[in-house]
Amino acid sequence: METFQAEDTIYGMVIELEGARPDQRAAIQDKIRTAVRDLLVKNLQERADRIAKLKQDLEAQEKQLDMDRENIDSLLANQANRFGVEPTTAPSTQPGAPQP
Repeated sequence: METFQAEDTIYGMVIELEGARPDQRAAIQDKIRTAVRDLLVKNLQERADRIAKLKQDLEAQEKQLDMDRENIDSLLANQANRFGVEPTTAPSTQPGAPQP
């Protein structure tokens, strides 16, 4: 919402620029440049915030994946039960584990 308001303000200044006297144009153009820069800085910060959040989410997913890999036998047992299969009959998926 703030972005739309900022853009509306910029468009208002552009309209003001179109009707301005030549001696006023430089000052209005400076105001427009400042407003556009402020909007860009805000947009870049929002993007950086989104990226930081995505990195946190990725890190959490990677940790969960590592935990699932470590507990694969337990996950296998749960899935086997879900399909009506005895989990003890399934071979271990852990490297180096003895096989039945």
